[in-house]
Amino acid sequence: MGDIIANPEAFFVETLESLGLGFIAAFILGYIAVVSIALGVAYLINVIVNWKLFRKAGERGWKSIIPIVNVYVTFRVAHARDLFWKAFRLGIYTVLLGILLGVATGLVESLPDLAGIWQIMGLVFAVLIVIVAINTLVVQIKFCVRLAKAFGYGNGFAVGLLFLPLIFRIILAFGKNKHCSKQDAYNP
Repeated sequence: MGDIIANPEAFFVETLESLGLGFIAAFILGYIAVVSIALGVAYLINVIVNWKLFRKAGERGWKSIIPIVNVYVTFRVAHARDLFWKAFRLGIYTVLLGILLGVATGLVESLPDLAGIWQIMGLVFAVLIVIVAINTLVVQIKFCVRLAKAFGYGNGFAVGLLFLPLIFRIILAFGKNKHCSKQDAYNP
């Protein structure tokens, strides 16, 4: 026990070396297999739920299989095409700002003479990422409200869609509720 406290890095390196590379490789492959199976099951459940949801809204179920198309159709089912394009742009902004933040961080280390400028730029990019994240949350909340209303539910159900999306989408897909037209959804 004293070895762990005195030099934890050496203890763990020694332990890993004593286990051998075969054990480490088996552990990593096992972990990858478990995560892959879990993601596959989650994807399959999502496809089944979206298929049923799309059919209920008068869309073709097979659209739930194709990435990006399934998201667009879900926004269309919620009568929220405008929000799809906002969410799409926000996703692009997040990727670009992340790249710029990474570049700024790298330049701080590689150009010490200009480190102050690049640190400020990194801070600006980080603040912009937070602003984009807040806007993304607002779009997600609006989407959940519109999806709930598209099936005749209120704001309480929208909160459920926001915090427990899989469970509440299953309720939408397999429940007795019907999809409402845009006019019926917003003028009950």
